[in-house]
Amino acid sequence: QALADYRLSNDDYPDALEAVGEKFASGVPNDPFTKQPYQYEKTTNGFWLISPGKDQAEGGAEVPEKDIRFNEKGYVEEGK
Repeated sequence: QALADYRLSNDDYPDALEAVGEKFASGVPNDPFTKQPYQYEKTTNGFWLISPGKDQAEGGAEVPEKDIRFNEKGYVEEGK
């Protein structure tokens, strides 16, 4: 929701996830698997929020080791 609000106010998504940190009392929430900030990639038309998933490593060939990727439309993609 914070990314959508940012886009409405600025006509684009932020270049870095930290730009929406003030929307949260304790800053941007961390990835539940790594306990580190989510990976964020701004794209031409939106963004990807990426979690390396249960194995905490980039990539992975099979569930549950695949990365979990969320985009601005709420789409969830496992893997790259």
